[in-house]
Amino acid sequence: MKIILKNRYSRYLEQAQLLEKDRKFETAKILYKKCIEINPNDDFSLERIKKIDDINNYSHCICDEETLCPRYGMNMDGELINHYWCQSTSRKEREIFLNQKTPRFFTSYYLENSECLFANIYQRKKEKIINELKNSIIKSKKYTNFDNVKILSLGHSDKQFTTIKDRDYIVKIDLNTIDAGKYSGNEWSESRAFASKKNMFPNDADIIGFTSASWNLKFDNRIDNFHNWGDAHILLNSRPGDNIVLCAHMHCSCLWSSNHSFLYTIYPRDYVKSIIRSFYRFIGFQDKKHIYVPYANQMIAHRKVIEEYLDFLRINLIFDKVEKFVNTINVPFIQDFKNKKYHNVRLNGYFMEMVTCLWFNSKDYIYLPQHNTGLHKWYANSFIEERSKTWL
Repeated sequence: MKIILKNRYSRYLEQAQLLEKDRKFETAKILYKKCIEINPNDDFSLERIKKIDDINNYSHCICDEETLCPRYGMNMDGELINHYWCQSTSRKEREIFLNQKTPRFFTSYYLENSECLFANIYQRKKEKIINELKNSIIKSKKYTNFDNVKILSLGHSDKQFTTIKDRDYIVKIDLNTIDAGKYSGNEWSESRAFASKKNMFPNDADIIGFTSASWNLKFDNRIDNFHNWGDAHILLNSRPGDNIVLCAHMHCSCLWSSNHSFLYTIYPRDYVKSIIRSFYRFIGFQDKKHIYVPYANQMIAHRKVIEEYLDFLRINLIFDKVEKFVNTINVPFIQDFKNKKYHNVRLNGYFMEMVTCLWFNSKDYIYLPQHNTGLHKWYANSFIEERSKTWL
């Protein structure tokens, strides 16, 4: 090889390797090809071209367990993007994630409004199914009787209950009167109703639900206007097997482990993701999808769906597991959490909300949210302090 060509070859090879390191794969591939033109026996450049082609073949996963992925340039051991996700996801989702121009997607792929990129894609596909189901129900709509509807309004203060008008389908219940055995304490928040020793619903109720007595203070559609909700009529005219669930708000369950996780208001930032991973393993959730699900213990559905969830909690001893896990977290609370009586008295309840999200994630039913804006006012420090002083 002549000296001029040799120097050119060295320059091309060096630039190609730098470009590949910077993830500019196509330009690197062009330079590797130039190297082969100069030196047809260049097995190294040929191997790098094959590797780049493999990276650009989105039909399969190319990473090895929880090591550095050559396609994404990141360790595949995260709660959001990991080796399991890459093995089981679609060609389209791999391509979308690779081609995101916003660098922070590589650590959290959350949009600015805390939406999940992949859940957005899935939801757009799901909307077609939801609309078809809604249209078929509307065409055959017959049922407008709310006699078989019982929605629990769970609270602990008159300031909550007085915001809700009396309706035959709403049952206002003081949380402190619920006998859930050792799970009756305030640390379980509204979730203690799931463990009630007494049947919370009359036997003739077909549509049942758990809601917070703070519903009208937090969410868009008033709960005492349930009889006028368009989605309520959809639910009442649906079959139990349609698996329709009315909820307050929805997020992808991966929000719990994102950079926007609510647990960052409880534990130091360096510990949150390891706590969540350990909790998922302890509870038994491994196969998580990126879909939008009910994001709190607010659910209204056919009895079949609600009882299925309650059976899951009972059969799998979830309350015992949550209590044991929370009590063994050897991580100090952040100071702000310790100072807020409103938060620190309901720690187990927050983990139960996580369980609810993950269970609905495993089912992928038809979820119809009734709240579409943020809850910034509700969780503002001034409003939390006011509730702590007058409601508890």
